[in-house]
Amino acid sequence: MEKKVETVLEIIDLLDDVDGLFHAQIMTQAEKDKARALESTENIGVAKALSRKYTVCVFHDSSFRKPAGDISEEIDGKTVFPGVPFPEIKAKKVISSSPGKKVHRFLKKSLYSGITIQEDAASLLVGFDL
Repeated sequence: MEKKVETVLEIIDLLDDVDGLFHAQIMTQAEKDKARALESTENIGVAKALSRKYTVCVFHDSSFRKPAGDISEEIDGKTVFPGVPFPEIKAKKVISSSPGKKVHRFLKKSLYSGITIQEDAASLLVGFDL
């Protein structure tokens, strides 16, 4: 039986140990609010991740695993981006999603100022409750 994660710090450590992920960092409420304001309404997954009590931003490279679900779907002729499960985290209401370019740039500038992030690295938001 897999161990349930008890603390946010355990989740940060877990994410930093996943192949292809790096620089996991918890977002403040102000950062979550700014990201929400910058993100497209079609990115339903980001909205859901930001609505969880805890949201972690983490970057990944091409060695990270494939998504655990569909990253886009058509609804009423529009492409939307749903949340995707994140099976590595054993918490409540876990959801992940990749933000759009505006939020990606904001995250690199605000959360990671002074840290060099590879140009080809993508950001990922993982939201969850404990």
